[in-house]
Amino acid sequence: QARKAVQILRDLVDHFLEHPDEMPMSYRHLASSERTQVIDFVAGMTDRYALRVHDGLFRPRVLV
Repeated sequence: QARKAVQILRDLVDHFLEHPDEMPMSYRHLASSERTQVIDFVAGMTDRYALRVHDGLFRPRVLV
């Protein structure tokens, strides 16, 4: 489980580093580096929210 959790966090950080515009503006502090902003955003996620965001970004969707 720990490995899965770490991979989810890495996936989220990598994604938001590539797409910082997808983060809420409340986490965008120009005085901080982009990496710090992304890490703060991901670190502030609850477990459920992180899983929901990860699923939305990375889980394959079935075509209907």
